[in-house]
Amino acid sequence: MTYTVTTGDLEMSFASPNPFSPNGDGVLDSVELHYRVLEPVNLEFSVFNENQNLVRTIRTSHEMPGPDFITWDGHDDYGRIVPDGRYDIKVIGY
Repeated sequence: MTYTVTTGDLEMSFASPNPFSPNGDGVLDSVELHYRVLEPVNLEFSVFNENQNLVRTIRTSHEMPGPDFITWDGHDDYGRIVPDGRYDIKVIGY
């Protein structure tokens, strides 16, 4: 899993576990992405598969600076489990 940050309001820490295996067997099915917000910001986390197709979008709003994380459960925006593979997360502040 890789991630790209396109906002100055955020410091990325790590994704865990990496790699993860979202196949629904209860082992390594979700991933946490830890980060620190440097100032109030709305964030959009876009998850892309290895073909660069958007599979999931997670939005968060932060009124205060500080550490936080998101959890991606390996499901797409329609609730389907995505296959094992490489996924990229791109983060945009707005």
